[in-house]
Amino acid sequence: MFAISKQTLYRLSMKVTLGSLLIMNKRNTSLGIGPRGSKITEASIGLTLVFVGLLATWEASGFDSKSRVYPMIISGLLAVTGAAVVIGALFGEIKQQNISRSLRDSLPAVGVIGFWAIALESGLGFIFPTLVMQFMLMWMGGVQGTLRKLSYALLTTIGAYLMFAVVLNVQLPVFSLIDIF
Repeated sequence: MFAISKQTLYRLSMKVTLGSLLIMNKRNTSLGIGPRGSKITEASIGLTLVFVGLLATWEASGFDSKSRVYPMIISGLLAVTGAAVVIGALFGEIKQQNISRSLRDSLPAVGVIGFWAIALESGLGFIFPTLVMQFMLMWMGGVQGTLRKLSYALLTTIGAYLMFAVVLNVQLPVFSLIDIF
């Protein structure tokens, strides 16, 4: 059996994922093998999801027994979802979609999540950045009413905190003035 480092596998999976996204965004082809919305395209995207999901499951299997459960569940679900996409592509009817518009419309959400990740790393803790991120995502999603957005964001933040900090016993970032200044 061959030995391959975890960093090499991670880089490979990132290149496959990013390469697929870049090729999908070229002119009117997706993955370079058929028109957008074709069965071949959908099946290849599904296979990529299966590959990345199985790779992440394999990576998570190396974690200690306490830490591996959640990543293995999520990566397993990614692989199962990819398999469902493949099955749907092979046996279902594919609708034409404008993928470049979908990608363009999702960029603000990617930006908000990126700022959230930076805020977590810079010492703002978990609760405040998560609350702001949830509020912004609710706003981008078209939820009406400031009070409603704030209450949904607060409930989501509390739920995430309880799930990770209490149920899964994950140490979440705490607010630290030392890290900020």
